[in-house]
Parts: sequence; structure tokens; C-alpha cells
Amino acid sequence: MDGSDTADDAPPISSDYSIILDLPPSCVEFSPSHPDCFVVGTYYLKPESGASHTTSIQQEDDQIEPPAQDRRGSLMLFNLTDERLALRHNVHLDYAILDLHFTPFRKGIFAIATSLGTVCLCTMNIQGTGPIEIVNTYEIFPISSLVLSLAWNRELSHSDTIAASSSDGRIAIFDSKYQPPMTYTKTEAHSLEAWTLAWTSKGAEDDLRPELYSGGDDSVLCRHGLSVRPVSGSLDEGNIPSHGYDFQAPFRDTKIHMAGVTAILPLQPVFHGEQILLTGSYDEYVRVLMPIDGYSRPKILAEERLGGGVWRLKILDFEAPDRGRGPVFRVLASCMHAGAKILEVRRSDGGKWLISVLAKFVEHESMNYASDGRPRYGGRGVEGFIVVSTSFYDKRLCVWKTKVCS
Repeated sequence: MDGSDTADDAPPISSDYSIILDLPPSCVEFSPSHPDCFVVGTYYLKPESGASHTTSIQQEDDQIEPPAQDRRGSLMLFNLTDERLALRHNVHLDYAILDLHFTPFRKGIFAIATSLGTVCLCTMNIQGTGPIEIVNTYEIFPISSLVLSLAWNRELSHSDTIAASSSDGRIAIFDSKYQPPMTYTKTEAHSLEAWTLAWTSKGAEDDLRPELYSGGDDSVLCRHGLSVRPVSGSLDEGNIPSHGYDFQAPFRDTKIHMAGVTAILPLQPVFHGEQILLTGSYDEYVRVLMPIDGYSRPKILAEERLGGGVWRLKILDFEAPDRGRGPVFRVLASCMHAGAKILEVRRSDGGKWLISVLAKFVEHESMNYASDGRPRYGGRGVEGFIVVSTSFYDKRLCVWKTKVCS
């Protein structure tokens, strides 16, 4: 890294809607089965006596004593159309939410990460209008730990398997079809907070081997090899076969990132057996990496400074290689104090990877931790994107559109 200013010539975009929430937003995601619906998770930590503002997510390092603190949050279900933004349901909780993700395999099912060391499985009706109901709570980590991130295993057909990371650096994997989870396994991965997780896989389609990447506040990118073991359990309707995982010795890279690793996004699908990762960091950079293979270090294929710590990354759109042109990914980045940005990450004909900023939204006046978006379709396919982005301290939620075309 050369420490230069960001290469960002994209004009700023104005919001279509802007509202103030009751509590600070920490995560947001559109429902894959109801593209006009999204859920917002919120996080509030009552300030210590004499404190002047809500504690931010990344400032938990020196004050993780949940039983002595007052955390709370909520789940808010919104409906979004071209004409209006409507709050359909609001569930108030006696704990805070740090992450949430829908499963792509079952309609209306999503998991949330809580400030009490638990993961909760939630549902909403098939119309996507609410109500939100919490159907299972899994005690994964001690109550003194915060669950910081979640990742459903989308690589294999194990649609009920979830990985979770904690504020004390641990990683856990469990099967959410059981209560209590019967295929639970855990390992110590990082010396500080384990901020992010991502599943990948290796091998041929008929012999895929799962892997799990994690990133921590210790600036470490970690690859966890996993071995799959068959197990069986029973539910009311009878025995259901499942799979468990055993952690193998991890490989850790401490050289690539100059600060905490906060986002890991596999650029799927895999091309010709090649795995590519896009990572984000507190050091303000996104990086395209050839990931860890065996015991060799990852290789930086491209990097770009975005002007803010890169808290989350989400693929909005993908164009497959065609007639000598390499793959193209359009990615939404939540850039903390630099707002939200839409990136184009592409591989050229010659195999070189490039990162450029297509659009940016800078109306937020505090930390942008949570953003999500979806394509806007027209007669010729994807015409642009509609994005929901938020800011933490001012509790603002904004809706904006781009005209980024295929």
C-alpha cells in the first residue's frame, strides 16, 4: 500500500427516502424470496454514567461485560416499492443484534447474532409481510460473549448449517435443524474479535470439500480446513441424517492486512478451479486475493483504498466470462465513515484484476455499518440497483438508486 488518496471519481447519489429509526442499525438484508422486503437489526448499548453517545460496534474491545451492561435491540421488517417505504413489523428485544442473514434454501427463514452469545432462528410468513417470530435460540457461546457474524453454508447442500464467530475470537459450526444443535463444534481462531466469516469449497462438483475463512481484529485472515463426518439425529417425525464438521489445523496470514479483517466475500462461481476472495479491512482497503493454498501465503491480485474502513461487502450482480472477457462483479461496500459505495471488480482478458468505484452515497453523517441492495430490472436486464444503507449514531436509514447498467 502506498497510502495515497482514494481513486474515486464517481459522483455522489442522493437518497429517495430517508427516515430515522428508534435504535442504531447494525445490519440489514433483503429477503431472497421477497425482493421488496428487508429486515433491519439494531444494536443499542446504554452509555456508562457520563458517556455522551451510543457505543459503536467496534469499540467493544475494552468493555465486554454484558451482564453489567444494558444492551437491547430490535428487528424491523420493511416493505419497499417505487412509491413508498413501509414498516410492517417491529420486534423489540432485550438483547442487541450484530448480524442477520437469510437462508437461500427456505423461504422466510433467517438467523440473527445476539449480544448474549446466542444465535436465533427467525421466520416470517410466506407473503413477507410479517410477523417476525423467533422459533429457536441456540446457546453457542457464553453469555459474556457477543456473536459478531454468521454465515450459512451455501457451498454444499447442508442448508441448515451455520457458522458463527464471537467477540473472544472463537468460531463455531452447528446444524440449525436441531435444538439443541447436535452437530456443534468450536475452535479458537483469533486472539481478538472474530469479525467476519465466509464459506468456500474446493474440489469437483461431486466431491466438494468445505472450507471456512475468518477475519479478526488481530489483522489475521484464517483458513479453516474442515473434515465432514456423518451423524444422525432424531426429530419428532423420525431420524434425519445430517453432517458434522471437525476443524483441522488452520492456516493464518498476518501480512496482507494492516488492520483488522472485517469483511470476506468469495467471488463465486469458481473459475477453472480458481478461488478468489475479496476482503475488507479497517485499513480502508479492499483487496482481491488468490487465497491460501496449502501453506503458501495469499497473493494480492488488486487493491483499492476506499477512504473508510470496509465493514461489509455484498455481491449485487455478476456477469460470467464471455468471448474473451473476464468475469465482472458489482459489489456493495459499507465503508464506515466514508458511506456506501458500489464497486466493479473485474478480470481483464489478460488475467489482471481491476477494482473501480461506480457509485457512492455520502449522505450518512456517522458510521455506515449496514447496507444491502438488489438489482433493478428493465427490458434489457439489469438497469441498476436499489440500495438500503444506514448510519449508526444518527440512526438514519436511506434508500437510493443507481443507473449502473450491464
